[in-house]
Amino acid sequence: MGEEKELYTQARWGRVIWIEAQPSLARALEKRFSASGDQVICATVWNENGIPLALNISSNSGSSSLLEFGSHKTSYPEISFTDSIEVVTSRLDSILSPTDTPNFMNLDIQGVELQALESLGNLMDRLDYIYVEINTKEVYEGCTKLSELDQFLSKEGFKRVLTRRYIRHGWGEALFIRRNSNSQRLITLLPRIKNAMKFYSYQVRNLTRHIVKGTLND
Repeated sequence: MGEEKELYTQARWGRVIWIEAQPSLARALEKRFSASGDQVICATVWNENGIPLALNISSNSGSSSLLEFGSHKTSYPEISFTDSIEVVTSRLDSILSPTDTPNFMNLDIQGVELQALESLGNLMDRLDYIYVEINTKEVYEGCTKLSELDQFLSKEGFKRVLTRRYIRHGWGEALFIRRNSNSQRLITLLPRIKNAMKFYSYQVRNLTRHIVKGTLND
């Protein structure tokens, strides 16, 4: 539902591109952001174009996924799949042009994060910051694990600098930053990160200390 919009506005980030797989939610986003200059794209992101898949719609909407529930069933028994719709997949490099691709991505797509990142192709070079939901358990069957993200993004020149884990439930969130990003640009970004992760003040202070010392890339 575009809940992050207020934070983006406070941070003066300007135009945002929203990608949503559920047509009804995409239409709601278009209506909400029609006057903002933001772009809304209805698409199901995957590492191949044109693949027909079933999108499982959850009772809380936010847990909807291309995958089946794994440990999610026992961690959140009050949430269930209530419907399934047929979708056709799209790669991000077929949705976005190089000039449209921002340098920050917020990725929250319930277990298929690696497929989405793979679908960027050469557009990966446009990114400096990736904020992504992570899984340390089989929250969804066959879901992307944190270790896989670390391995893939390290090869692409990124370093994980902030991590929040809900250990009992096996998921969390992480921030990856391109290693050769200009430190001054990162310092400019840090207040925005603090707004989104207020309770992460210790790790943000630690990251800032490394920037000041010039050891971020070590």
